Amino acid sequence: MQQRDNRRLKVWTRRAALVAGGQGLLLALLGGRLYQLQIVQQDKYATLADEQRINLRLLAPPRGRVVDRFGVPLATNRQNYRVSLIADQVANVDATLDAVAVLIPDSAAEFASVSGDSLDSHDIAAVAVADSVSPDGTVLGARIVLNPTTLPRLDAAGRRLVVQHELTHIASRADTDDQMPTWVIEGFADYVGNLDSGQPVRTAAAELSGEIRHGMVPAALPTGADFDGANTRLAQVYEESWLACRLIAARAGQQGLVRFYRDVSTAALSQPATAAAVGLQQVLHTGVASFTAQWRAYLQAELA
Repeated sequence: MQQRDNRRLKVWTRRAALVAGGQGLLLALLGGRLYQLQIVQQDKYATLADEQRINLRLLAPPRGRVVDRFGVPLATNRQNYRVSLIADQVANVDATLDAVAVLIPDSAAEFASVSGDSLDSHDIAAVAVADSVSPDGTVLGARIVLNPTTLPRLDAAGRRLVVQHELTHIASRADTDDQMPTWVIEGFADYVGNLDSGQPVRTAAAELSGEIRHGMVPAALPTGADFDGANTRLAQVYEESWLACRLIAARAGQQGLVRFYRDVSTAALSQPATAAAVGLQQVLHTGVASFTAQWRAYLQAELA
């Protein structure tokens, strides 16, 4: 009996030694790895951490007016605009530059020539144009043309909205049919442009808000004719379209709004007059008249 107990004790002791040895080896490996990361490679990971925490950019210093002793200006300031591409924030710099170009003409005449728009462009901030669209939907020669006569009237938030709005037109071109209702195309672009802007709705739709507070509630969704560049209510028309798409997103979510846009585009191929009705029925399960009533109430709730 005693010999059997001795054999069991030896077996248990060997197992305990193996387990203890394995644990010791794991601790040694873990300690070695920690030493490598915190001591040997300290400088490398400290640099990587700083790169994640610090974003270095060149900021052009402002310069005051330079005048001679008689007060005649020798050098003055002029507002200009710059679009920056941050290389480490895009996957492919060359592809990004090929995909989108931003042009700022020197004059309204040059803007009309470059953009190909012969209409009254006094209230148009920018247009998105392209050379062609390939059969697979790829936009070729895409460029955003900013209106030099309108830009000085825009603040930083307004310029951001304009560029994002036009970028959305380019990005969604493959899913856009030219016969779609204009309020869907422009409202969708404004919805994306206003995302994360931080602006209150009454500020972003200031012109329309002023009308709503005076009881001037639009009776119907914007028509294609409302987007004429000579329309004195062009700003309000864009705001109406934006809030219509914002309402759809509030009801169906952003993915629902994207699905609505695509459904309208598909329906416009064969039935452009009822394309919006098809999209509303498929996404919100409602008709145009019902949605218009909801939209009018939404405008009053958000802007009054």
